[in-house]
Amino acid sequence: MPITVRPITADSCLPLRQKELWPDRPLDFLRMEGDEQAQHYGLYLEDTLVSCLSVFPLTNTAR
Repeated sequence: MPITVRPITADSCLPLRQKELWPDRPLDFLRMEGDEQAQHYGLYLEDTLVSCLSVFPLTNTAR
């Protein structure tokens, strides 16, 4: 089973955030402050997104 990591959009993270973090909340609730400026990466198992990473820029660091 090939595993790949590739850039994705913030919107691509929302269903996974909902499933794993806030299943009772609507997708709009899951948008984080700074999502539009962040870099988002998806970990895919074959063609299925199984994890996402969002990197939010700060002054001289990232969180």
